[in-house]
Amino acid sequence: RWDYAHPEWKETAERKGDPSLSTLGHRQAREVGQFLDQLFVEEGIKAEDVTLVSSPFLRCLQTSNELLSEIRSCEGDVAHTVKIKPDHSVFEFDLWND
Repeated sequence: RWDYAHPEWKETAERKGDPSLSTLGHRQAREVGQFLDQLFVEEGIKAEDVTLVSSPFLRCLQTSNELLSEIRSCEGDVAHTVKIKPDHSVFEFDLWND
């Protein structure tokens, strides 16, 4: 989370409860994507078999986008086939960092 790495961000943020993904988070998401890319090939999973459900928080959508960008080897066109589906029932309460 950007606000954990940059606490001063909350002082000027318009949406304090919806920070972007941190630099570390972007890197970790790409690593997950690389892992999934290899797994999908090993298991014969095609792009058309994948559905990505995400919290609608910005950092969660960014995570989804980053990991999808690394899935390059499985059969099918991931960029045009796999959609990120925000699910508004997936959320968190951040009571410690209001």
